Amino acid sequence: MIPTFQLGQLGFSRGAGDTGSPPPPTGDYWNPADKGVHIVLSNYNRTAETDTFGTWYSVRSITSHSSGKWYVENEIDTNVPNNQLFGFANASQSLNAFLGSSGSDGWGIQNNSGSSVWPGSSSTGLTPPIATERNMAAYDAATGKIWLGSKGAWANSGDPAAGTNPTFTITPGTTLYLAESIRDNGMVSTIKNQAGENVYTIPSGFSMWG
Repeated sequence: MIPTFQLGQLGFSRGAGDTGSPPPPTGDYWNPADKGVHIVLSNYNRTAETDTFGTWYSVRSITSHSSGKWYVENEIDTNVPNNQLFGFANASQSLNAFLGSSGSDGWGIQNNSGSSVWPGSSSTGLTPPIATERNMAAYDAATGKIWLGSKGAWANSGDPAAGTNPTFTITPGTTLYLAESIRDNGMVSTIKNQAGENVYTIPSGFSMWG
């Protein structure tokens, strides 16, 4: 007879956000202790969605940075147009609102027809990603410059490597987290912030967020 074992007998256990799939590379992703009440995390806290409709909720990453140059991507798994923003937030960004709603605590690119950026709702003219495609974001903490983009192109012809045409400029040295806002259920995306998870070229001088 072939012996059978329970998961605990082999010395393994499942934690929050663990769906039972093979574990991810070593590193941190979304923070299950720093999210709006209706944000649902899965896939080892890499994938985010909401279980409600019509109200914005947000989530922050575990890892933050106040120095260095950093890059990240976010892949759309299931698309519901207009219902997601991805980018950065400080510790004051409300988790019961969307990025940029206060005008000073969050900065994100929206998955809508013009890939608008917030705060300000300014259209970038970029084509938003659909399923399996990605948004991108970059942060140079020394200069306070933020770049947001979609499908390998940066808003406003930005160039993080050259330090030109940032989407936003904030106070240098600000501590930022990765952040995402979702309004309606059915919108699902997965963070790609660890080394080797990018599909677009990392700007020269930048590193994956970690």
